[in-house]
Amino acid sequence: MANEAIERAVQSLIDSGRISRDLKNEYVTHLESQLQNEILRGADYTNKTKALAAEKRQIEESLAQERARLNSERAKLAQWQDQVSGQLQEYDRVMKELPSLTAKISAYEQALNDFQIMDRVQVPNTPAIPSITDRRERQ
Repeated sequence: MANEAIERAVQSLIDSGRISRDLKNEYVTHLESQLQNEILRGADYTNKTKALAAEKRQIEESLAQERARLNSERAKLAQWQDQVSGQLQEYDRVMKELPSLTAKISAYEQALNDFQIMDRVQVPNTPAIPSITDRRERQ
Protein backbone atom coordinates (compact mmCIF):
# COMPACT_ATOMS: atom_id res chain seq x y z
CA MET A 1 0.00 0.00 0.00
CA ALA A 2 1.43 3.28 -1.08
CA ASN A 3 1.77 6.27 1.21
CA GLU A 4 -1.35 8.41 0.88
CA ALA A 5 0.53 11.69 1.02
CA ILE A 6 2.81 10.59 -1.80
CA GLU A 7 -0.15 9.42 -3.86
CA ARG A 8 -1.88 12.78 -3.34
CA ALA A 9 1.29 14.66 -4.35
CA VAL A 10 1.65 12.54 -7.52
CA GLN A 11 -2.06 12.95 -8.33
CA SER A 12 -1.68 16.70 -7.93
CA LEU A 13 1.21 16.65 -10.42
CA ILE A 14 -0.92 14.59 -12.85
CA ASP A 15 -3.86 16.97 -12.43
CA SER A 16 -1.67 19.99 -13.13
CA GLY A 17 -0.33 18.30 -16.23
CA ARG A 18 3.23 18.14 -15.08
CA ILE A 19 3.48 14.35 -15.36
CA SER A 20 1.71 11.71 -17.41
CA ARG A 21 -0.99 9.54 -15.83
CA ASP A 22 0.82 6.46 -17.21
CA LEU A 23 3.82 7.18 -14.98
CA LYS A 24 1.84 7.47 -11.73
CA ASN A 25 2.92 4.11 -10.28
CA GLU A 26 6.55 4.72 -11.20
CA TYR A 27 6.53 8.15 -9.51
CA VAL A 28 4.85 6.78 -6.38
CA THR A 29 7.34 3.89 -6.14
CA HIS A 30 10.28 6.19 -6.77
CA LEU A 31 9.17 8.79 -4.21
CA GLU A 32 8.48 6.12 -1.57
CA SER A 33 11.94 4.59 -2.03
CA GLN A 34 13.53 8.06 -1.85
CA LEU A 35 11.54 8.89 1.28
CA GLN A 36 12.60 5.62 2.88
CA ASN A 37 16.26 6.34 2.00
CA GLU A 38 15.98 9.82 3.51
CA ILE A 39 14.42 8.43 6.70
CA LEU A 40 17.20 5.83 6.96
CA ARG A 41 19.84 8.50 6.36
CA GLY A 42 18.27 10.67 9.04
CA ALA A 43 18.24 7.78 11.51
CA ASP A 44 21.84 6.95 10.63
CA TYR A 45 22.84 10.60 11.15
CA THR A 46 21.02 10.66 14.50
CA ASN A 47 22.72 7.46 15.64
CA LYS A 48 26.14 8.76 14.61
CA THR A 49 25.48 12.05 16.40
CA LYS A 50 24.50 10.18 19.57
CA ALA A 51 27.61 7.98 19.34
CA LEU A 52 29.84 11.03 18.89
CA ALA A 53 28.18 12.77 21.84
CA ALA A 54 28.75 9.70 24.03
CA GLU A 55 32.38 9.50 22.91
CA LYS A 56 32.85 13.21 23.61
CA ARG A 57 31.35 12.76 27.09
CA GLN A 58 33.75 9.90 27.81
CA ILE A 59 36.72 11.92 26.63
CA GLU A 60 35.67 14.91 28.74
CA GLU A 61 35.29 12.66 31.80
CA SER A 62 38.70 11.15 31.13
CA LEU A 63 40.21 14.63 30.77
CA ALA A 64 38.58 15.76 34.01
CA GLN A 65 40.01 12.75 35.83
CA GLU A 66 43.44 13.39 34.35
CA ARG A 67 43.25 17.08 35.33
CA ALA A 68 42.34 16.09 38.89
CA ARG A 69 45.24 13.63 39.00
CA LEU A 70 47.64 16.26 37.65
CA ASN A 71 46.40 18.85 40.13
CA SER A 72 46.93 16.36 42.94
CA GLU A 73 50.45 15.62 41.72
CA ARG A 74 51.13 19.34 41.38
CA ALA A 75 50.00 19.90 44.98
CA LYS A 76 52.25 17.06 46.18
CA LEU A 77 55.17 18.51 44.25
CA ALA A 78 54.55 21.97 45.70
CA GLN A 79 54.46 20.47 49.21
CA TRP A 80 57.68 18.55 48.53
CA GLN A 81 59.30 21.70 47.14
CA ASP A 82 58.37 23.63 50.29
CA GLN A 83 59.80 20.85 52.44
CA VAL A 84 63.02 20.69 50.44
CA SER A 85 63.31 24.45 50.42
CA GLY A 86 63.11 24.47 54.22
CA GLN A 87 65.71 21.73 54.44
CA LEU A 88 68.00 23.60 52.07
CA GLN A 89 67.67 26.77 54.12
CA GLU A 90 68.63 24.81 57.24
CA TYR A 91 71.54 23.25 55.35
CA ASP A 92 72.70 26.71 54.21
CA ARG A 93 72.51 27.99 57.81
CA VAL A 94 74.56 25.05 59.10
CA MET A 95 77.08 25.39 56.27
CA LYS A 96 77.54 29.08 57.09
CA GLU A 97 78.26 28.18 60.73
CA LEU A 98 80.56 25.29 59.82
CA PRO A 99 83.80 27.28 59.34
CA SER A 100 83.30 28.99 62.70
CA LEU A 101 82.52 25.69 64.45
CA THR A 102 85.48 23.98 62.77
CA ALA A 103 87.78 26.76 63.98
CA LYS A 104 86.40 26.48 67.54
CA ILE A 105 86.88 22.69 67.53
CA SER A 106 90.46 23.12 66.31
CA ALA A 107 91.11 25.66 69.07
CA TYR A 108 89.65 23.33 71.72
CA GLU A 109 91.74 20.42 70.42
CA GLN A 110 94.83 22.60 70.51
CA ALA A 111 94.10 23.66 74.10
CA LEU A 112 93.54 20.02 75.13
CA ASN A 113 96.81 19.04 73.49
CA ASP A 114 98.59 21.98 75.12
CA PHE A 115 97.40 20.82 78.53
CA GLN A 116 98.17 17.22 77.58
CA ILE A 117 94.67 16.05 78.46
CA MET A 118 93.47 15.10 74.99
CA ASP A 119 93.64 11.39 75.90
CA ARG A 120 91.14 11.95 78.76
CA VAL A 121 88.49 13.47 76.50
CA GLN A 122 85.93 11.07 75.18
CA VAL A 123 84.19 12.30 72.07
CA PRO A 124 80.80 10.61 71.68
CA ASN A 125 80.05 8.96 68.38
CA THR A 126 77.44 10.89 66.48
CA PRO A 127 75.64 9.71 63.42
CA ALA A 128 76.86 11.17 60.18
CA ILE A 129 74.71 13.92 58.72
CA PRO A 130 73.10 12.47 55.63
CA SER A 131 73.82 14.26 52.39
CA ILE A 132 71.03 15.58 50.22
CA THR A 133 71.62 12.65 47.87
CA ASP A 134 71.15 10.18 50.75
CA ARG A 135 67.90 11.90 51.73
CA ARG A 136 66.53 11.65 48.21
CA GLU A 137 67.37 7.94 48.01
CA ARG A 138 65.43 7.27 51.22
CA GLN A 139 62.35 9.07 49.91
